[in-house]
Amino acid sequence: MGTSHTPTSMHRWSSVRTELLWIYDGIEQSYGETVTADHRNGYWLWLIRKGRVTMTSDLGTHTATAGQWMLSPHALTTQKFAKGSRILSIHFNCQWPSGENLFTGKQGLIWDAKDTPKLERSTVSLHRLIKRHCPHAWLNLYLQSVSYSLFMRFYHALTFFLIEFSEAMSQFSRQFSHYGTHDDRLTLALNCIHATPQNEPFPWEHIAKETGLSRKHLDRLFCGHFGITSRNYWEKIKLDEGVRLLEATTLSIKEVGYRLGFKQASHFSTWFAKHSSRTPSEHRKHGIRSSVMGLVENREEMQGQERG
Repeated sequence: MGTSHTPTSMHRWSSVRTELLWIYDGIEQSYGETVTADHRNGYWLWLIRKGRVTMTSDLGTHTATAGQWMLSPHALTTQKFAKGSRILSIHFNCQWPSGENLFTGKQGLIWDAKDTPKLERSTVSLHRLIKRHCPHAWLNLYLQSVSYSLFMRFYHALTFFLIEFSEAMSQFSRQFSHYGTHDDRLTLALNCIHATPQNEPFPWEHIAKETGLSRKHLDRLFCGHFGITSRNYWEKIKLDEGVRLLEATTLSIKEVGYRLGFKQASHFSTWFAKHSSRTPSEHRKHGIRSSVMGLVENREEMQGQERG
C-alpha cells in the first residue's frame, strides 16, 4: 500500500486501465422508487445538485443532500431519491489489469462539493465535451464509434477529471492499491487478454509470444495472484461485458452473444447460465438495474421538463 505520493514505475502506471462508461447531468427520474443496483465494479460518483439521495448496503447507510458528492460503496446497493432531485453522475473504471480498483476501500464517501471545487469543474467540462459530440449517447457511451482524435479529446478531459478525483481520494486517506504482482510477464499477459476483442478466441499464442511462458507456468502465475486460471480470467471478462451489454443496451440476446463470439444464441445462453446461474433473458428481466435506467425510460419526459 502507499499514499498518493508513493513513487511507482512509469511502466506500472501505464498498465492502469481507465474507461468512461457514462456521464449525465440532469433530473433523476427514479424518485420515490427504491432501486437496486450493483456498484461492485468501477466507480459511481454523484454530485447532488438538488434534492437528496439515501443509499443502503451491507456497508451501511449514506445520505447525501444538495451540494454534496457521494461516492457509492463497492457493494450491492439500494437507493432512493427525493422528488425533484438533480444529479451530476459519472460512472467510470480506473483499474489495474487484474480488475482491482486503483484505490483501496469499499466504504462509500460523502463530502461537500465546496471542498473539492476543481473536481466539479473537471466533471462539468468532461460532460459538456461528451454532450457536444455525443448528445444522444450517455448511458452506453463506451459503445459509441468515434474517430481516434475525438477519443483522445475525451481521454484528455477524462485524465483531468481523474487527477482531481485522485486528489479527493487522497484527502480521505484512500491509498493506491497494488495488485500484488511485480512479475512483468503477468502484466504482459493481462495486457494481451484485455487488448483482445471478446468475440475472438482466447489469445494464448499472443500471450506465449509476448511472455515466453508455457501454459502451465502462466496458469501457475494466475492462480497464485488471482486464484483462477488464465482461461477462467478470460471467461470472467467476457461475462462482465455480457452483463454490461444486457443491462445498458437494447441489443437482442443473439446480438449480445455475437459480440462475445457466440454464433448461436442458444450457445451463449447456456454459457451465460453456467457462469452466472441465470440465462441472459432472466438476467435482463429480473437482474439488478442501475438507477439511471429510469432516466433512459423517461428520456422524452426528462427533456421536456428541462426545457420547461
